[in-house]
Amino acid sequence: MGISRKIKMDYFTVCYHKSSDLASERDKSFDLCALIAKIDKTSLEDRMFEYYHEQARLDKFLYNAKGDYWFLSFTRLRETNIPSKARVTKTSEPMTLEDDEFISEECSAIFDCRTGVLMLQRNIHSLSPTGINEYLNRLWGENDIRIYLRPIPGKSMIEKAKRADIYRKISLRFSDIDNKFFEAPEKSALKKVYNACQEFKCVNAEITITMGDNRKSSLNNDTIADTFKEIDANKDTISKAIIGVKETDDSKVEVIDLFEENMHDYVNVVLEKRVSLSSEYFENEMREVFENRKGEIYEIVGGIK
Repeated sequence: MGISRKIKMDYFTVCYHKSSDLASERDKSFDLCALIAKIDKTSLEDRMFEYYHEQARLDKFLYNAKGDYWFLSFTRLRETNIPSKARVTKTSEPMTLEDDEFISEECSAIFDCRTGVLMLQRNIHSLSPTGINEYLNRLWGENDIRIYLRPIPGKSMIEKAKRADIYRKISLRFSDIDNKFFEAPEKSALKKVYNACQEFKCVNAEITITMGDNRKSSLNNDTIADTFKEIDANKDTISKAIIGVKETDDSKVEVIDLFEENMHDYVNVVLEKRVSLSSEYFENEMREVFENRKGEIYEIVGGIK
């Protein structure tokens, strides 16, 4: 039986600037389709570039005419820090790679041709967005143009949390307490908590306020509404703000990170034993999530290019 995992997907616009551009000039949308056309007939070897003493490569680029998007599969090719292998009846033994073999760490992306939006699957071992930046620039090969992925800001998480009817839990972290001023009326509940933390002469403090086992009740809605305003006004003092909300008594608790501002999603995958996930599997899962997000994406990035 497989193990279920949540894998994070981040959203970016693919942009560029020229070396002659002024710093004040607006981002320009880079046509990733033009880059794909440029490398369409190149070999895998010609698409492989060194990145921090390893190799990076765009393994696959597949066009979906119905959705008007490209599915991209990037790989980080490792030849150091190679894992060992073992059997039930044998101890671990080193794994030796052939001269042209690597450990392949994949990450997948969907590039929407209509908006210039890139949805990128990330994990701890694959190329990071910075790595993708560097690779795309090496692939494009023009020194006067710098390509980069710009994160898409999501809608305010505070505004999302305000729409809930039931507040089950809130966790806050105050940072650098001795050197900061907390902007809030003296009578506010959060201001009183902050003042109490100052009396301890501490640097950082973290609090959690919860309804515990009382599943039908909510934290005081008026106090939470005031707290939202104070969190928004004191982002240099509050370094963490997470709240658990429910839309109705019967719905599940949703945990919202009020400071998680860049647009992202999670894809649930099932990791089967002894097999790697195929790129086709990722494409299907990512496409479904992307389709559900299109309306919000078009609203944020200004619609179709």
